[in-house]
Amino acid sequence: MAVTIESVPQLYTPSDNPVVFTFSSNQTANANFVYYIEVYVGGILSGNHLVFPENGIYAHYDATDYATVSCGVPYMGSNFHDTAANNTEIYIKVFERYGTPAANQASATSSTITVFKASLSDSDFIDWDYTDYAYGLNKKWLTLFPSSSKYFCSPTEQMWTMFLTNNQAGNFIEIYLYDANGSVVASDSVAITAYKFTIFNLSQASIIAATSITQLDFDDSAYYEVYLDIGAAATQTFRIYIDRSCDRYITKRFLFLSSIGSIECFSYILATEETRSIKRYGFEKQFGQWNDANQFVFNTTDGRQQDYLVTSSGKMTVTSDWIEVDVQNWLVRELYESPFVCMIYSLVTYRVQILNSSYIKKKIITDGLVQEIVEVGLSDARKSVLI
Repeated sequence: MAVTIESVPQLYTPSDNPVVFTFSSNQTANANFVYYIEVYVGGILSGNHLVFPENGIYAHYDATDYATVSCGVPYMGSNFHDTAANNTEIYIKVFERYGTPAANQASATSSTITVFKASLSDSDFIDWDYTDYAYGLNKKWLTLFPSSSKYFCSPTEQMWTMFLTNNQAGNFIEIYLYDANGSVVASDSVAITAYKFTIFNLSQASIIAATSITQLDFDDSAYYEVYLDIGAAATQTFRIYIDRSCDRYITKRFLFLSSIGSIECFSYILATEETRSIKRYGFEKQFGQWNDANQFVFNTTDGRQQDYLVTSSGKMTVTSDWIEVDVQNWLVRELYESPFVCMIYSLVTYRVQILNSSYIKKKIITDGLVQEIVEVGLSDARKSVLI
């Protein structure tokens, strides 16, 4: 008797893509043979399943249903860096089950993987390799923002980014501020706590609170860079340009969950138009009524059509500044297709919906710099008194 685990998902796997384990047995010819699967989530037995051989002696089990409900949106707290709290561990135990009556026989247990809240496109999932991002020399930050484009953040805006830190501790995140000539203005480092996924708040206020860097240092700087120190080497550098453009229309800062699982940020800084849709609930009654003197009278205060309830919902149309085509392509795909979007407007954070039902990915050869307009559902339904 022997069960063999043939393959497991990658050590870090997106929760909402296939989470497929494959396995085989040399006992499939026995009567009433079936694979009996135990699914463990966070070390706890969470479900049992029966799977029949599919390809000769081989079969597979997809744990996506457990993964997607067990992982949440990354946590955005008040700390400079914190656990993203967006992941859990999964493994399966596979039994041979056969005989008359059928009973569990030999078993094998898979290795443990970590699933995290993300959902890549099919093509991106096929190309996914967690080692491109797992903490190490020249590894990437967890973002799909085009690396050839400038990332902007104003002095007062929120700025979040994430790294697959793979439970590494004892090292540091390094922060360097530069002036317009590329000279270092100030720098500092912060020790990293051991988390699988770490979310960093890289706003100016957060950095100032966590380091020796001051507001005067930022005032003298044109951009700043961050990277994770791994001893004698480093991860890739993330550069943030300080946006000091005039805020004529009150900036709308969007925070949204991207397909790769990170919290991304982008600002729409131009004109805003806010509208409300109104829905009325009413009825039609006869014209005229009896008064207290037993007379049937007609008056203007008692019309035929009357409302008993009025509801309204708001939406906002906002416009970006002129942006590069690569940024536009990234923005429409990641923002418009995200189920989790927040908007910071006048210092208040709102959970909102993106109402755009389609988008166009612009092309460099035809469009150059472009603007993007998004329609936002404000999730602020109001209703009148009921009469």
